[in-house]
Amino acid sequence: MTVSSMTFYSQMPDASHSALEHRQATGSRGRLELEFLRDARGITRLGRQYSSYPFHICRPFHLDDGPSEGLATVYTQSCSGGLYGLDRLFTNASVRERAQVHLTTQASTVVHRATDGVTEQSSGIIAGEEALVELFPDTTILFPGANLKSSVRLSLADTANAIIFDSFLAHDYNGEDRVFDLYENTITLSRLDGEPIAIDRFRVTGNEFKSGGVGVAGGYVCHGSVLAATSGVDVESLVGRLRSSVNATGQCTIGFSRLPRRSGFTARVLASDAVPMRAALLAIWRQFRLAVVGREPRPRRK
Repeated sequence: MTVSSMTFYSQMPDASHSALEHRQATGSRGRLELEFLRDARGITRLGRQYSSYPFHICRPFHLDDGPSEGLATVYTQSCSGGLYGLDRLFTNASVRERAQVHLTTQASTVVHRATDGVTEQSSGIIAGEEALVELFPDTTILFPGANLKSSVRLSLADTANAIIFDSFLAHDYNGEDRVFDLYENTITLSRLDGEPIAIDRFRVTGNEFKSGGVGVAGGYVCHGSVLAATSGVDVESLVGRLRSSVNATGQCTIGFSRLPRRSGFTARVLASDAVPMRAALLAIWRQFRLAVVGREPRPRRK
């Protein structure tokens, strides 16, 4: 499996029936723009910000202590009931020099049947010198008939650290064993000058997913991916700690690989249930934060 899509919004209660019908027929063209700045006290603040329907941005929280006490945790939401066919959603975030940001969602993102066309989302993130970026949304849930195309572009300075998490599962709310149509995405990790570090692509049809015949993914219903770029970190030691501390079980299989030129690592998590997958992803996050700033993060409430 490969690193998959990043979503900056979460499921909220649906609007009226008539509004839902209009939404499904026309789609949404949403845009979210965020800028993060580090102030004189070392606290990361939201600078310029803009959001249009269906995006909603909450105020930053500062939940950690020690070296990352100024890190801003931002929960992003959606004012709709998930993602629908013909939705076109764009997110851009700029994390300035020495700013530290943890971007997450309030809950999982539901992708509904793409009745009238493909659902598309695109995210672009820029990380400045000595910045820290953590993109950790909750699991994407693909409903029957969902057709999602996603892309994430992360450009970072040589001294920045960043980690991207993605996870998805298929769910039929009627219990009829139906699946999504198609899920595909591309994540591009590059330097600020455009030099690529890693390009990770993912594409799977619902029938392939249901058959269990996609590589070693057969039999597992939950899939998680991690891509991390590091600066000033001993990647060999970090990957060694990850392999010894993030244990695979009968419900979970995990693999780690180093990026070229020791610039970071990737991880793949295959699980039979969302609970062990989430536990594995959280363990990877804790080890990454410990390696980068010297202290594990505090838990985030959802």
